[in-house]
Amino acid sequence: MRDLRFDPQAFCSELSQKLEKLAKDSEILSRITPIDWSRFENSYVLKDKSVDNLVRLSIFSWYIPREFGILLREEITQIISHREELDFIQLLLEAKPRMLLYLVMTTKWHTRDFFGNVLNEKILRQSMMLLGCLYESKKKPKRTEYRRGYRDKGSLKLLHEYHSFVDSTSEQNSLERQRIVRQHSLLFLRGFLE
Repeated sequence: MRDLRFDPQAFCSELSQKLEKLAKDSEILSRITPIDWSRFENSYVLKDKSVDNLVRLSIFSWYIPREFGILLREEITQIISHREELDFIQLLLEAKPRMLLYLVMTTKWHTRDFFGNVLNEKILRQSMMLLGCLYESKKKPKRTEYRRGYRDKGSLKLLHEYHSFVDSTSEQNSLERQRIVRQHSLLFLRGFLE
């Protein structure tokens, strides 16, 4: 935190005090507890996938009951795996001590900004209202229609015709290199924090 009078011990105790109190609130527990356990798919739906909301829920997932926290962290992990600018959130999801250490050492937020805009009780309640349990659908499955012949209406090219105008192997290789670099950067940061 970027604060001249920053005390890590006071920061961690204030953070845990606020979030443990909020995690015992019945309104928040009702948002993360499934109503129908038989149809619950062990997953959550996040309607707001903004960076601040993901950070907020990543931190709060360590203070709610363990079984729901694991599911919430798994859902956030799946969301950030597709967005490379959110790699720092992975450090918040790995372990609670690592999360606290990252929050103490980061310069992303000032202490006032962190407790005022990121982990404000009102904003956290709004974030929890945008979180829902994922249930299996009650709709009947769509029956397959059996047709005679091919129903593509002539858009299929013949086998000997040229099918692609893009060399996807070079693009795929560059994406793989970028993923490896991101993974190595994350491992470096993890080693630096320990």
